[in-house]
Formats: sequence, structure tokens, C-alpha cells
Amino acid sequence: EIQAAIANIMDMNTLIATATEEQSQVGQEISQRIEVISQQSSQSAHLANQNRAGSGNLNHKANELYDLVGRFTV
Repeated sequence: EIQAAIANIMDMNTLIATATEEQSQVGQEISQRIEVISQQSSQSAHLANQNRAGSGNLNHKANELYDLVGRFTV
């Protein structure tokens, strides 16, 4: 009876160790995916800033063109 209890405890310890290892691996995967999301968010913010700057430049050029076209009379 004691041997059976010891064997049961050892089996439980093995299951706990396996579950702990699996949780650790999942935690590492989550951490890696969060890092990728963080990098992509930073890249997206950078591209949004570039887009904003480009839009401002385009607006400026459109105003210049409007002024130039306004000089012509028909």
C-alpha cells in the first residue's frame, strides 16, 4: 500500500513537472509573440508618421500648384 502511494506520488510529480514545462514553453511563446506585436506596432507608428509627413508635403505642393494655376487667365 505504501509502495502504491509512493508510485502514485511519483506519477503526480512527473505530471506536474511535465505541465510546468509545457506552461513555461507557452509562456515563452507568448512573450515572443508580444515582442513581435511590439515591434510591428513601433513600425506601424513610424510608417504612420511618414505618411503624415508625406500628406503634409502633398498638401503643400497642391497649394503651390493651385497658386500657379491661379496665375493663368482664360
